[in-house]
Amino acid sequence: MPLPKLATALLRRLRRRPLEALSAALVLATSVYVVVGPLWVARYPLMTDLPFHAAIASVFRHYFDDAWHFREQFVLQPFAVPYLTTYLLAALLMTFASA
Repeated sequence: MPLPKLATALLRRLRRRPLEALSAALVLATSVYVVVGPLWVARYPLMTDLPFHAAIASVFRHYFDDAWHFREQFVLQPFAVPYLTTYLLAALLMTFASA
């Protein structure tokens, strides 16, 4: 269905059910407020430790790569890391992204 026909059909449906359109607009506005509100009022970035998490995930990703020399600098202690699952998932996703 072409976009103009889709927009026309949507407008026709909203005219028939104005309460449904109002509730959808309120839900959308509330969702935007909940998601964007904390980002808007924060003085500093909310995730200041994100680069450190990325660095640890990179260590997990390249630990066995001799070109990175991480085995010479770090000892893996996976059960001492509170975010182990997140780091391993990030390391796995790093294999699909270019560095």
